[in-house]
Amino acid sequence: MERIGRLEQMFLEKLDMLPLFVRSKITPPTAILVGCLFLFWIVVVRAKTEEVTKERLLDGGIYVLDLGYPKGIIGQNISLVTCVAVVGNEVHVAQKNPAYPDFFLVLDKAEGNLLRTYGAHTMVAPHGCQSSPFGLFVTDILGGAVNVYNASTGEVLTRVGSEGNKVNPPQFSAPADIALTPPGDAWISDGDGGSNMRILILDHVDHWQSAKRAIGGPGANPGQFASPHSIVYASEFAHIWVADRDNARLQVFNGDSGELIGIWETSPCFPINATTGASPWGVRVDNTRRLLFLSDGLNGLLFITSINQGTGWSSVSIGNCSAPLQTIQVPNGLTCKPHEMAVDESSPTGDVYLVGVGIPPTVLRYRQQQGKWLQG
Repeated sequence: MERIGRLEQMFLEKLDMLPLFVRSKITPPTAILVGCLFLFWIVVVRAKTEEVTKERLLDGGIYVLDLGYPKGIIGQNISLVTCVAVVGNEVHVAQKNPAYPDFFLVLDKAEGNLLRTYGAHTMVAPHGCQSSPFGLFVTDILGGAVNVYNASTGEVLTRVGSEGNKVNPPQFSAPADIALTPPGDAWISDGDGGSNMRILILDHVDHWQSAKRAIGGPGANPGQFASPHSIVYASEFAHIWVADRDNARLQVFNGDSGELIGIWETSPCFPINATTGASPWGVRVDNTRRLLFLSDGLNGLLFITSINQGTGWSSVSIGNCSAPLQTIQVPNGLTCKPHEMAVDESSPTGDVYLVGVGIPPTVLRYRQQQGKWLQG
């Protein structure tokens, strides 16, 4: 844009340099015609320049890996890193190595230094995490339950559920992840394998000890699931996005009624090649920037795409998907297996934390490059 401004200035300077007798020959109608042509030239060139600039910025990448983060896991005997959550100025990471003293490591946001650990003997194996004003929710995938922690002390505030297939009292078969709606209801994706293949909605009024209803069941039809592995709440239109992993799709539900309102197949929405779509392991949303993040643990990828944009978006519609803004090859992605994520919407750089459940134990942070974000 600076280049166009300089051209405009040079053009006007050249006009001023014309001899007086030439300028005196320019009649008002001629001046109007020249002015209109000049204005048209400026508009067209500006639009074309903005288009090229947008393409260049997107090609250059909106998000980049923060190579210095985190410092706190270096030398720690952890493995099977399953989930991550941002709690204030801290980052809570869950891992499942039984030889490590605790399930959870707490890092500072600034550099990822290790602050403390907690969680020993509080569950069988953590899988999905979600921070909230009520506490840190964590699914116990092998214990058929959900724990709510005081993230400051590591105390278990409440434990919900047992293994099984009942709706009430709540029972789970490999519970995978949690989404919290504004009243505090907890949507539990049940699960990662297991037999239930459903979403169980826990009532906050009863401190999540009872379920309002169940959604779905095993299958490939709309509203059914084959490993509902990850779940997230998008606030603008009260959408619940579910990563239906083995059906290779995202299913979206109304966060108030629970009704299915749309499906995005990963092919073509998150393409690997001309015929194959991503395997959706994790899904998270940045409500502030209207972005959706999808992790693919099978192919070692992280996708970033726009949501709630243009026409067709409402509480009962998700519109059509567009091409991803960015597709990132995660370092050691095929072996570290990108799993779950957390988005720090309060960060000026829109930080996204990604953990890998494979080898090596992986905790990554991606940040927006300054000046690279194009939407207001």
